[in-house]
Amino acid sequence: MENELEKETLETELENETLENEPSEELKTLQEENKKLKEENEKAKKDFQTVSAQKEHFREKLEKVQPKEQKETPSLTDATNPLELVKLAKAFSDYDADEVEFITNHAKSSKTEDLLKSANDEWVKRAIKARREEIEKEKKTPSPSSPGSTVGLKSPQETFSLATDNKISDEKIEEITRKAFDESRKSGGKSGA
Repeated sequence: MENELEKETLETELENETLENEPSEELKTLQEENKKLKEENEKAKKDFQTVSAQKEHFREKLEKVQPKEQKETPSLTDATNPLELVKLAKAFSDYDADEVEFITNHAKSSKTEDLLKSANDEWVKRAIKARREEIEKEKKTPSPSSPGSTVGLKSPQETFSLATDNKISDEKIEEITRKAFDESRKSGGKSGA
């Protein structure tokens, strides 16, 4: 009996050794999945490196394109000293909102000192003066769609209906057009003198 027991023990040990040496199907499947996961992980690492390199490349490009100093528009909280606020108010009192914006855009920074320098800069003053003169000139010059351009007629719609009316001859339309032209030249000559 002892021999049989030893024999069985030896056979069991032999079977265990064989099982340990030959991987099971489950173990093979796990190893294959592990291998696939490693490959996917390597691919993800490469993709991450590529994206990181692209990010750095575009960050460098953006730094080249963007101006080094971005000007800020000044806010009232920048002028902490009431005296500075009064100086700014006095310096900007003669300007409208667009002109103040032009001055602040021209200033080196939003500091009161830089804003005052910009407001007193000769180039800024000339630009504002030129703009004011241009606006004044536009106000003096009547637009072509003003009522004076259709002398003798009440509205552009009336002029159009007159031109499309089949009852009026071409000669009559030409005569009305000449009268309107002559009257506009006369009135244009008087108002321009």
